[in-house]
Amino acid sequence: MGILTESMMRPHQESSSNKKNQKLLRSSHSYAVMTSTSSSTLPPSTRMRLYDLFVQIEREFEALYAENVSLHERLERAGRAT
Repeated sequence: MGILTESMMRPHQESSSNKKNQKLLRSSHSYAVMTSTSSSTLPPSTRMRLYDLFVQIEREFEALYAENVSLHERLERAGRAT
């Protein structure tokens, strides 16, 4: 598995309300950063495209994380069954 340790691969257990709050904070922060024009030299259309791409990347990571959680649960159940 290379240099990744089990604790790095194992998802942390969080409450669903905590996850929702963190997601809201990230989204609010991301939107605020994206719309702030004072420090950006990028054209607004380019910034919006980048923002959309980062949202897509985040969704992919969320899907991978959910799959990882599911696989760890299956491994734990299989370990208990033997």
